[in-house]
Amino acid sequence: GYVFADALGGAVIASRSAAPMYVALTDCIPKEIVDELGKQGVSKVTLLGGPSSLTDNVARLKSCG
Repeated sequence: GYVFADALGGAVIASRSAAPMYVALTDCIPKEIVDELGKQGVSKVTLLGGPSSLTDNVARLKSCG
């Protein structure tokens, strides 16, 4: 999600698993992030934030642009 609590919890999880962390908008993921996920061959993402922070579009990795 885009709120402080989501980012704080996400930083701990990302650090423990040596994984990158990206911040998404409420209704989509910036195109640059979607492109990067594709380049890296990412097959699994973990979303942090409830439905008020992240919509189904984010779960589907919908690009903003």
